[in-house]
Amino acid sequence: MIKQVINSKNLNEAYLRVYRNKGVAGVDKIQVTDLQTILKAHGKTYNQQIERKKEVSGVTNSRC
Repeated sequence: MIKQVINSKNLNEAYLRVYRNKGVAGVDKIQVTDLQTILKAHGKTYNQQIERKKEVSGVTNSRC
């Protein structure tokens, strides 16, 4: 399940939806116009951290 969430196609589609809808900043105060730069610089690291967290927690899903 996590792999499906963080795969690049899914993330790109989600980003484009937010961008096209002119999404507003959330609790982190990041504007959608700044998001692309941030994701290009740190996106791979974020995905790796999510994967590591999944491995550490031992979460498994029989449907994956």
